Amino acid sequence: MLYILFMCHRKPERSFFFRGKQFPLCARCTGIAVGYLVGILTLIFIGKLPLWVIPLVMLPMIVDGLLQNIWKIMSNNPRRFVTGVAFGAALIHAFWWLQLFFLWAASWVVLPIAHALGFI
Repeated sequence: MLYILFMCHRKPERSFFFRGKQFPLCARCTGIAVGYLVGILTLIFIGKLPLWVIPLVMLPMIVDGLLQNIWKIMSNNPRRFVTGVAFGAALIHAFWWLQLFFLWAASWVVLPIAHALGFI
């Protein structure tokens, strides 16, 4: 189920193994999944990342993926995992900022309509 949610290729050479069994996700997707948990925990205990930091934290995975796919410079599983963790955590923070933006935008649309209709 995880590889469907992540649309993961599950290539054995790009996956971790535990006791002879392959993880359900590749190393990068495993890192992203762990990063989601890290992102949630950092939001709870530390607070949100500044908006300008989020792309910087995502950049290493993007660069690693481009180097691997376009220029055929091979990565390794530990690097895929670490860059995936950073990307996943930053993505959680990006969703937090996006939620705040939509709440702010909705206040400029919904409140005037509710006021005009006499609900407020």
